[in-house]
Amino acid sequence: MERDAFRHLQPRSSSGSALVKRKGLRVRRSHMRRILFITGLVPLFCLFANLGSAASGTGEEAPTKYQGAGLCQFALQDYTLAPHIEKSINQVVQRLLEQHKRTFKFNGRPDFRLHMRIFGKFDDYAQFTTNQGVQVPGLSRAGLTNLAGYYSRRTKELVTWRQQVSSTFGNVLLHEASHAIMDAHFRNSPQWLLEGCAEYFAYPPDMQDQRDVRNLRARWGLLNLWLRDGKLASLPMFVNAKQSDWDKMDIDKAYITSWSIFQFLASTEANRNITRKLLTDRSGQPPRRGFEAEGAAMLDTEYPGGLKKLEADWHRWIVQTGRQLFPEKSLDKLREFDQERERRQGP
Repeated sequence: MERDAFRHLQPRSSSGSALVKRKGLRVRRSHMRRILFITGLVPLFCLFANLGSAASGTGEEAPTKYQGAGLCQFALQDYTLAPHIEKSINQVVQRLLEQHKRTFKFNGRPDFRLHMRIFGKFDDYAQFTTNQGVQVPGLSRAGLTNLAGYYSRRTKELVTWRQQVSSTFGNVLLHEASHAIMDAHFRNSPQWLLEGCAEYFAYPPDMQDQRDVRNLRARWGLLNLWLRDGKLASLPMFVNAKQSDWDKMDIDKAYITSWSIFQFLASTEANRNITRKLLTDRSGQPPRRGFEAEGAAMLDTEYPGGLKKLEADWHRWIVQTGRQLFPEKSLDKLREFDQERERRQGP
């Protein structure tokens, strides 16, 4: 069981780059686990939790005792972590940290440790999450059963449980570990950037299985479909969105859109420099009213041609990449799946 649960943590080569189950469509939010969705499409829920986590407990809480002497340390409840699995987790998270350092050009904090709380039973995980008062964008719609894991800013730990679909465990880990890394090294980062970053690093090419490959390609089909049908979010509005706005969004679409924007901004060194400036500028300033809009203003200033040109280039990139990865003839079928997804998600 453990070997299967962490099989995605075993890279097939030396290279490399939260999730939710939705009712009805089998998606992996990662949400739909259908070829289309989200399992690769949008590992979503894990993602969210990380930004909105907050605890509402009262009184003093006993300090958590973590085990492990590596980069990752663990608090386990009814879950046995074999030594070789612990070693694999440490190796994968170390690689993830190095990828973030190269992408954003920062020096890692010597005291950084990834704290992980893993439950063997969903009921215990759900009770803990409820007691902590966790608030996550989209949780009110999808429900706790669809929350595969989250990163808590308050307690600085990744919280998850032994997934029923064991292969999702590795994606949950990578997604939430990205949130932990970014939280430890930057402040006031916009949610679209954090979620896009976490999704970008959650599926290393050397750890993808065929389902991941199909679902990631389906994301490109959806992006082209939404662009063609006028359903793709306006870039200025999307990057200006506040955290409170995310709970009102189509969560699948929000995560795929974030993933796409981040991937475009990571595609060239010039774009990566703009992303780094956005992160470092916001880290050095206290949050204040209208802070989200300042990020959009910075993109408008730094990107050659401004935000409108950035949006046009992003759209062009979606079309060009989508043509290569998702067949045009399959878009109509994809539209049917998307319409079904929207109906199931509700208003």
